[in-house]
Parts: sequence; C-alpha cells; structure tokens
Amino acid sequence: MITEQQTQSLIEKYKNAPAKEMPYGVIYPERQELQRELQKLLSYEANKTLHWYKGDEEKALEVLAEYRSTFDWKESYTVEADWELEIERHTAEYDCKSKEEALAYKSGDLECEQPELCDISPEYDYTGYCSTPEIKVYVNDFAPKKARQLITLTVLVDNEISIEEVENSIKFIYPNTVIVSTIQEGETSN
Repeated sequence: MITEQQTQSLIEKYKNAPAKEMPYGVIYPERQELQRELQKLLSYEANKTLHWYKGDEEKALEVLAEYRSTFDWKESYTVEADWELEIERHTAEYDCKSKEEALAYKSGDLECEQPELCDISPEYDYTGYCSTPEIKVYVNDFAPKKARQLITLTVLVDNEISIEEVENSIKFIYPNTVIVSTIQEGETSN
C-alpha cells in the first residue's frame, strides 16, 4: 500500500532537485533520474518483466502506482529487435503509434521488417535470425500532477444561445477546462 509519506518523497525529490548549470542551459539530473526510472518501469510492464525491477515484481508495481498517483506524462513506444549478421549484430528500432502496436510486435502478431543492409554495411549478410522484439517506452512532459477542483456553475442565458456556445466560451477563456456535465432546463421567464 502506498502511504502519503512515500508519495511525498517522490514529489520532494522532484521539487527539491538541485539545478545544474550547463553551457546549453539548466538541467535537473535528479528529475532526469526519476524519469529514467519511470521509463524502465513502464518498459518492464509492457514486456511483462516487472520482476527485473530490483528482483521484486511487487515493489515494481508499488513504485509504478506511486508514479501514476503523483506524476503526469506522455508515453511513446518503440520496438527494438536484434538481427544476427554473419559478422556482428545490428539493433534496429521500430517506432510504434501506441502501446497496443508495440505489444503486437512483442507477441509476434506484427513482424519486424528486416533493415536494409545498406543502412548497416554492404559487406554484411543476415543469418536470418531476429530476436524477440523488446518494447521500449519513452516518457515526455514528465511533471507532478496539477491540483484540480470541481466548480459548479449555473448560467442563465437567452434561449438563442446553445450549451455548446457556452462550453466553447468557457474553454476559450480557460483552455484546460474539462466540462464534466451539462444540463439544459426548459425556458425561464422574468
């Protein structure tokens, strides 16, 4: 079970991460480490190998739940497959549109296309072996969850105005607003 103290520790690690000046700008190595750990956990989850996380699948599930309750992020997927060559191995990555597509490669429902030899070296030839594809998850826009609140709003408008127009006006002023529900009642007179 995740305690508030455990969740706070992730938030505190993120918020208290020291900045490091670099010639190209400021970086936060400890935040990057949190993001790398999350990518690793998500990759383990997609590959059904959570037991690889410190040898403890239960701990991996707990830490992953902690990340999900504390942070927001966007995911992208690739599939990595090793091809045996007569002389050496070549690793190719295949971009995926979704987790489902990555899982289809992993299960064998989709096959990895053999890379062009000219992309590697013209003197190599394939032995025909392709390893089981490995799903890699990349995390972008990694940040703590934002606090949200529910506001109930009653609006009295002229009959010519539709609910959609009111919703669009609210979203124009507050673009990140989510309209949870709307109710349109009958005519009201003064």
